[in-house]
Amino acid sequence: MSVVKLEDRPPFVEFYENPIEDRAASIAAGHYVGRDVTYVKVTPMGGNLVHEDVAEDWLKRKESVRDPFAHHFKELFRAYKDGIKLPENGIPIKTWPVLSPAQVKLCISLHILTVEDLAALGEEGLRRLGIGAQAMKQKAIEYINAANGTGKITEEIAALKATVDRLVQESENKDKIIASFKAQAPEKSGRATLKAAAS
Repeated sequence: MSVVKLEDRPPFVEFYENPIEDRAASIAAGHYVGRDVTYVKVTPMGGNLVHEDVAEDWLKRKESVRDPFAHHFKELFRAYKDGIKLPENGIPIKTWPVLSPAQVKLCISLHILTVEDLAALGEEGLRRLGIGAQAMKQKAIEYINAANGTGKITEEIAALKATVDRLVQESENKDKIIASFKAQAPEKSGRATLKAAAS
């Protein structure tokens, strides 16, 4: 069973500049005056339905409908404006050693950029991926399940180690206190004997 659902993964978004005419400025100047407007191209993973829109208008709509990925899209837009390429949200498919170079190339061409994207791929994406798509998806699911299992085990081991370290420290502290009492006991016992003898 998939640990990553299709609705848990954001679509692939790409920002680009498109010149449009500033009509009022063109009339005032007596010649064409253009300005660059940032557009967004949205493609679902493995899909071919592309939606294009003015980026800022699209982002406002995403915020107004409380899209679960609105913050993610805003970060991508900010990074685009700053000239920074953000890393993929997950394990990059291009560095995943399970697929052949041809399979990696095909996945990237369909905007399947992470192992998580492949694990969550829907029917349309699988159809476009072609022969062996179901096996590729299953490998991605198993890989993520194994990674999650290893991660949980690692965390449990770390928690147990911290508990053991704490118990060892407490035991050492108790041993020191007991040793201190033992060191003082003969001395007190010796004083009591001397007092008894003197009287």
